[in-house]
Amino acid sequence: MSEIYRPTWAEINLSAIEKNYTYVQKLNPHKLIIPVIKADAYGHGAIKLMRFLYTIGVKFFAVSLLEEAIELRKENKDIKILMLGPILADQFEIAAKHHITITLYSVDIIKGLLKTNLDIDVHLKIDTGMNRYGLKDKELIIKQINLLQAHKTIHLEGIFTHFSTVSTNKKFFDKQVIRFRHILADILVKPKMIHVSNSSSSIKYEHK
Repeated sequence: MSEIYRPTWAEINLSAIEKNYTYVQKLNPHKLIIPVIKADAYGHGAIKLMRFLYTIGVKFFAVSLLEEAIELRKENKDIKILMLGPILADQFEIAAKHHITITLYSVDIIKGLLKTNLDIDVHLKIDTGMNRYGLKDKELIIKQINLLQAHKTIHLEGIFTHFSTVSTNKKFFDKQVIRFRHILADILVKPKMIHVSNSSSSIKYEHK
């Protein structure tokens, strides 16, 4: 007998999802669009949604938690998976085993990973004002990037930040962009992926 007493019926329109994805891609034709399907794709069904998007050419997805990433990996060996949420040192090996790209967000986590010889792709989270997690100090960021890029098996594939007020505060959004660009200016060897845009900024600002 079910213990769920608030049943909900959600009907997912895959044609609408494809239309939305295609619309954002057309606004940003030279950029890679990475669907974020954390929290079971916000209730839409992560596995089914990943399967569908894969059929229309999407090969890169993002989630929040390691278990979400592993679930996707078990379903599809070919896609690229970025874990956006925090990771602990004792989870590095399992992430590498499943070829999951992880997010680095603190000096302690970076130090821990640098002590390993794991072959793993990583992205560095820069906090420009979201104040959730990530590195803030410019000199510290540059130092950590240099350490990561000098490592033989750790691959610093990308860096990113997270906008907090795209839809509500354009002035603060602009401040975050300026801060991020200020940091980028002093990175001598830039990672191949530099990403900042969420859905709102992609639609409102990035394509202009």
